Amino acid sequence: MKRKLRNRIKALKATLTAEDIAAMSAAAVDRLLRTDAVRGARCILMYHPLADEVDTREAIDILKAAGKTVLLPHVVNGTDMEPRVYDGRERLASGAFGVMEPMPNEGCKTSDLNLGALNFTLTNAIDVAVVPGMAFDSDGDRLGRGKGYYDRMLSRMTGTYKIGLCFPFQLLDHIPATDTDVAMDMVIS
Repeated sequence: MKRKLRNRIKALKATLTAEDIAAMSAAAVDRLLRTDAVRGARCILMYHPLADEVDTREAIDILKAAGKTVLLPHVVNGTDMEPRVYDGRERLASGAFGVMEPMPNEGCKTSDLNLGALNFTLTNAIDVAVVPGMAFDSDGDRLGRGKGYYDRMLSRMTGTYKIGLCFPFQLLDHIPATDTDVAMDMVIS
């Protein structure tokens, strides 16, 4: 069932033009930046987009310029991700699956940001996590790409408000969820 849904969404994404993605991304990001959760957050986990995801690059820079601590996921081994501090576009490098990730920064002390040690396990330090997905439903259930990276990382963030960000056609009536799937608190398209 999940594989069929992923294939269906993947086919819909393949029909999008760069202009479609830019327009839908701008609308979704505008809604995201106006939420009380994001406006009130001090520390936000964002994601750097793949070509077929809501483009968050401008939002990342807007949030950083507003004085918020912005984190992006970094794949640390074949199965897990951890958040890393975003220090600007020039400090990104292509990581796992071609996703842009923050490079290690020896000069950045996360302890200065009250986030703990450089290799931290964030449970309550991140106020908001903005998460991509193949699809979401009205209950906040999320269909990822099938590897479980986000679910494993988000399961450690028990005090974090989780926001799914997607295009309108990615909102479905129902997504089958399992015990290991982490639901979103809000979905924005």
